[in-house]
Amino acid sequence: ANPGAAPALAAAGSVPPPAVVGHAPRAPGSGGVLNKTLLKKLGTVLAELGIRSERLLPTKAVCDVYDRLRLSAVALLSLQRVAARREQELRARRAKLAKAEGNLARLRDGGGTGADGPAAPDV
Repeated sequence: ANPGAAPALAAAGSVPPPAVVGHAPRAPGSGGVLNKTLLKKLGTVLAELGIRSERLLPTKAVCDVYDRLRLSAVALLSLQRVAARREQELRARRAKLAKAEGNLARLRDGGGTGADGPAAPDV
């Protein structure tokens, strides 16, 4: 097998790995084609697991298990990407909240005049 090629991810009749709710390991209609970055990461994951496709005896059972492993690895990589994106969004929202809390504290202390706008009116 050619490790640089992008063969179909699932053999006909193979049992798919357990699904993650709301997540598909590849985009619908993509035809199983992965981008180069994801293929490179997939190769890294398989290498870390000590799995080299050229050493496998290509029986139907082995190919089915190998395809399910690759699908699971793609799902893992996709979920890691989503988690990283969500963590970045969370950091941005926390920073925005901290800034708003700081502005509120300055308004309460009576030091709200300046670049952030006028001070709160005295009631």
